[in-house]
Amino acid sequence: MAQKYEKQNSKVFAISGAGAGTHDGDITFLGTAIATTAGKCYMAYISGGNLTWTLADQDSAGKFEGLLAIALGSNSGTDGMLLRGMVTVSQAFTSLATRVYLGDLGVVTSTAPSGGSDNVRVLGYSLDESQMYFNPDNTFIEIVDG
Repeated sequence: MAQKYEKQNSKVFAISGAGAGTHDGDITFLGTAIATTAGKCYMAYISGGNLTWTLADQDSAGKFEGLLAIALGSNSGTDGMLLRGMVTVSQAFTSLATRVYLGDLGVVTSTAPSGGSDNVRVLGYSLDESQMYFNPDNTFIEIVDG
């Protein structure tokens, strides 16, 4: 017999506050601690048998396909990395309630990449000028010059 949906079992994310890295959501402290920039997007990868983080980049091979997270401070090991939820980033979005994409060097943007060999990966949705719902899609599309 199916159970009724119970509100107390749901996860409620609050709108994040001011300041890059302000968040509410699911975070991790996994991996080798590295220096990070709050509000930038990083990708997890394996180096020397250990999980670590690198700035994600929409047009750099091997830096957009994996597990993505938003840095919540200056150190991944002490401040954590947001895997899903509400977060404030340092970039201003040009439109609200629209898709947000991975840009260059960890930047999140409301403008979809469009150059040859760029890779389009949706990171979530803009909520305010610098706030977003971060829930990265697992797929990406490579733009091929034609």
